[in-house]
Amino acid sequence: MRMITLQEAKQTTIRREDLSADLARIIREEHSKKVDILPDWDLNGWMLTPRDYVGFIPLTADVALNILPKVGLSNLFRMLEVAYDIPFTTDDGTIHANSFNEFYERLALIFARRVLARGRKGFYREYLAQEDSFGFVREQINLPNMLRRPWRASIDCRYHEHTADISDNQILSWTFERVLRSGLCSDAGAQLIRRAYREIGQHALAQPFRPTDCLHRKYNRLNLDYQGLHALAFFFLEHTGPDYHAGDHMMLPFLVDMDKLFERFVYRWLLNHLPDQWLLQAQERVPIGDGNDQHYDIDLVLRDAATGQVRAVLDTKYKTPEKASNADINQVVAYAESRHCSQGILVYPSHIDSLGNYRVGEKQVHCLWFDVTHPNLKQAGDQFLNALGAPERQ
Repeated sequence: MRMITLQEAKQTTIRREDLSADLARIIREEHSKKVDILPDWDLNGWMLTPRDYVGFIPLTADVALNILPKVGLSNLFRMLEVAYDIPFTTDDGTIHANSFNEFYERLALIFARRVLARGRKGFYREYLAQEDSFGFVREQINLPNMLRRPWRASIDCRYHEHTADISDNQILSWTFERVLRSGLCSDAGAQLIRRAYREIGQHALAQPFRPTDCLHRKYNRLNLDYQGLHALAFFFLEHTGPDYHAGDHMMLPFLVDMDKLFERFVYRWLLNHLPDQWLLQAQERVPIGDGNDQHYDIDLVLRDAATGQVRAVLDTKYKTPEKASNADINQVVAYAESRHCSQGILVYPSHIDSLGNYRVGEKQVHCLWFDVTHPNLKQAGDQFLNALGAPERQ
């Protein structure tokens, strides 16, 4: 597959011999929310500008867009590791990858190896209620069915079957199906992934699941290791786009929404590093209006652990402006008002000297940054955490 490489939020001119009018039409009609495209008459080509998405978009069976992050691949991997609480490591240490495709494949191979390891121990099973007809009694006779059809010689029964064809395993099968259809894995990597898919497929059929189906599941001592498997499944399913058909080939886009990733990354980082005297809530919903039919979804709410009092509201902004916009300031002020606190904090992804602090009535708005372009994310996180305490000391 021929890759057209772009960089997030950066305009790139592609000559018409490399991007035909038909491919440009596909981008404009099917991917305009991900990539802006305009004609470049001077250079007889197209100007492509990805929005806040990185990853892989197949255009045809032979051509795809490869969108690289402006934060760099190594920092992207670290952000994903923190945001999804998944250690992207193997036996020999942290994953090293030179491209998004390589990173995707290595993560898929970790998923496959863990599923195969679970298969060697036996996949988790549950007793599920079933109904069927037999020539003998199995557990309990289904008397209402028998009375409706008394002429039948077979016996309708209700029984329980100890089966591995349950949602815990069906999620894994569905995830493998999506991974294999991405087109991002090499032939060698796909062999192991197909092997794991066949292994789990013998026990559980692939059925469609939403990414959220992987979250907040119940675990016990017999299936505790499924928590990590479902976390990996959530990662793959959340970033896998809808089906794309190209002739006999079926490929799936794999895209990371950097705006959402930045929000999730900041939340998970703070959750792991905040002192014990703080409590942090993500996506707190606050009803507004007389009928409570409208609401705010506040990115992050910071509370005093001892009293439960809201000390600050945080709104992440994945952009690099010269100064905070009136709209951003008004938004975080409204959030602070809804939570009856005086501190509103706007969090940006890179160091911007011109960002300042503002006062709107009794509300203080502070502009901070978690510099995800920093070569040492831990150091950048420590700097952000130190700055986060500054509003409270004023």
